[in-house]
Amino acid sequence: MPPKTPALKTCPFCGGEASVKQAPGISSPVMFTIGCLDESCIGFPATKFQTRKDAIAAWNKRAS
Repeated sequence: MPPKTPALKTCPFCGGEASVKQAPGISSPVMFTIGCLDESCIGFPATKFQTRKDAIAAWNKRAS
C-alpha cells in the first residue's frame, strides 16, 4: 500500500483553503505549486516543488 499523503493545513495568513496544483516545470516535466486559493492573500502559490508530497510538507511546516 502506498504511503498516505498528509492532510493539507489551512492558510496560515488568512485561514482559507489551500490547494496543490500541477504546473509546467523547467527542470522536470511536472512540478507542483501549493498555496491559498484566495488570490488576494499573500499565501498565493509562487514556489514550485518536484513532488506533491514535497509541496504539502513545505506548506504544512510553514503553516505550523
